[in-house]
Amino acid sequence: MALKINDDGSAVFECTEDEMRPGEFGGYVLPRDPRAKHEPTDEEKTHLVAMWEHFQALKKLGWNDTMYAPRDGSEFLSISAGSTGVHECVRHDDGHFWIYDGDLWPASPILWKKKEPTDADR
Repeated sequence: MALKINDDGSAVFECTEDEMRPGEFGGYVLPRDPRAKHEPTDEEKTHLVAMWEHFQALKKLGWNDTMYAPRDGSEFLSISAGSTGVHECVRHDDGHFWIYDGDLWPASPILWKKKEPTDADR
């Protein structure tokens, strides 16, 4: 099944005949509703709510969404999902993030914060 965008901007789901099955009252039925959503379990909901609350708490401490991170190669602090550390990071004008941790590593941070100058930087 594939999503096809028409010239007028409207979208239609297309599928092959093999992907369809006969409907109960004639015609054909898609194998699944492509807009069907995953309903999280109670345990997943608990962790999702906790993650949201912690994300908002970090934003209150001055952290920002990475879509607003500098693109000029200047250093800033970053937090990546799945990491418990705060790392120095740069974002190049092509949009790629790089973390400096003794070496440069590609990164996908979720939050950034301006790096405070140290005595060595002054």
